[in-house]
Amino acid sequence: MLRNIFTKTIYERRRSLLWWGLGIIVLIAMLMGFYPAMRNPATSEQLTKAMEAMPKEMLAAFGVTDVANLITPAGYIQGRLFGFMLPLIVMIFTIGLGSRAIAGEEEARTLDLILAHPIRRSTIVWQSFAALSVLSIAMGLITWLSLWIGAVLLDMEIGAAELGAASFNMSLMALCFGAIALLIGAATGKRAMSMAVATILAVIGYFANSLASVIDWLEPFQKLSPFYYADYNQPLKHGFHYLPILVLGGVIVLCGFAAVKLFERRDVAV
Repeated sequence: MLRNIFTKTIYERRRSLLWWGLGIIVLIAMLMGFYPAMRNPATSEQLTKAMEAMPKEMLAAFGVTDVANLITPAGYIQGRLFGFMLPLIVMIFTIGLGSRAIAGEEEARTLDLILAHPIRRSTIVWQSFAALSVLSIAMGLITWLSLWIGAVLLDMEIGAAELGAASFNMSLMALCFGAIALLIGAATGKRAMSMAVATILAVIGYFANSLASVIDWLEPFQKLSPFYYADYNQPLKHGFHYLPILVLGGVIVLCGFAAVKLFERRDVAV
């Protein structure tokens, strides 16, 4: 098992994937269960008026930029799930995995056992990245399947391809921050630092993207945020687009090459 970091990581994180995936299923079931109430004209009108009375900055902070759009299936799923809660859950999962991949093994004094085997450091990093990618995509698949089943049961007019595009973009965006955590962990060997840096960048990226529509000076920084590309082209309405895959995938690959170079040059604590 120690000769293959990829299968070792997948095996060790199987329970984590199960519980975090279960959390996503419960969240989606709870929030989509309220959607039938939105079909009632009186209820939707009251909700729209109540939300329009709130400050735009506060709504934007929770990913709501178009109140009237909330009564549509795509607008409801975007505002209640993809706007804040789902990315938060998947990012906590990926950042935690990324920080454990190298730095966690080093702090637990198990990395020296792995390095004692005839295995290159670059192989350790790339197989860790591969495992992180598979687990992140698995979270996206759980999200897509839960949303699709909910949409079918509630007779929501939204396609499986659009739900798949939004779920895939979210997984890719969360994987970016997991990759950053893995990079910092490989460069420093410090798990807490890798989690902190990735989390701070995620918070900055989230607010830079969500508040750019209401705060003018943030607008130039919006395109630096992975959140901007996760919602690029509004995937719940228009499906897949090549740009999020190109940009977010490029960031992940760059983090991988940087992690390999920095890990190969560093003295590992044993």
